[in-house]
Amino acid sequence: MNKKISNLIYFLLVGAIAFVPFSAWAGTIEPIQIYQGGGSTQEVLDLINKVVNWILAVAGGLALIILIWGGVKYILSTGDKERTESAKKTILYAIIGLIVISGSYFLVAVGSNILTN
Repeated sequence: MNKKISNLIYFLLVGAIAFVPFSAWAGTIEPIQIYQGGGSTQEVLDLINKVVNWILAVAGGLALIILIWGGVKYILSTGDKERTESAKKTILYAIIGLIVISGSYFLVAVGSNILTN
């Protein structure tokens, strides 16, 4: 019975937290418009920038969800060494993913700034 309760708590926490990052981005991400052609180079660069920013935002949200999932796994490991190590690895990989995504965003911002100026 204890396993069923901890699984229920786990899925409720992950389910409740899963959509928090997406609601925060709702006002910051511009909708992607389909490129109709005939535009300037600046319009193409803007479209590419919007697509890349949207992909990075989704990847960042997923990395945050995985980080939270690792934390919940760690809490629910109940001292089991194997489950604790698995949770620690999940948290470590999620943090590495967030660092890579942040670095990618920085590179895209710098590259976009260089190309537009």
